[in-house]
Amino acid sequence: MYDLGYTYKSEVEPADIELSTFWYEEAANHGDTDALVSLGNTYKRIKEVKDYTKALHYYKLAADKGNIDGKYNYAKLALQEKITDGVVFQYLFESAVSGEHDMEDAISLLKDKAESGSSVAQFYLGRYYTEKTDIENHEQTAYEWYKKSAMQGYVPAQNLILINQAENTNQTVKEIRGY
Repeated sequence: MYDLGYTYKSEVEPADIELSTFWYEEAANHGDTDALVSLGNTYKRIKEVKDYTKALHYYKLAADKGNIDGKYNYAKLALQEKITDGVVFQYLFESAVSGEHDMEDAISLLKDKAESGSSVAQFYLGRYYTEKTDIENHEQTAYEWYKKSAMQGYVPAQNLILINQAENTNQTVKEIRGY
């Protein structure tokens, strides 16, 4: 079913988007998360059916089923459409640490949002540096991002900092909680 969707979109002249979409939907209904990503790509890129709301919907369905391309594509399009909920940054984080082809772009997007002041993006950037043990001073860099997030009131970051403090860091509870 997925292959039929691909064939109708990419290998016949002229492309038959209606049949392509039909077969991608059939494949998606049978659990094919790559078909969900292809549906998202269709609604994002094909002029005749362009609909970012539908593209986001299909990317999110794929992402929620664990498809790393769905996570990355959802996050990237969501940011383009000015959607910045926690899931967007979580999916960028997961894309960045996955080792997949979009890793550098995912971390770049995450850094941009963290540097522009998003406490949630800062938290997930901290998680990224926590995971990336091959980066020099990764623990200190992670801590700095968690601290920035915590100072803005993001509770998960505050909790991590407080746990870290309990393990003998120099950080004070008052500084993190903003008292």
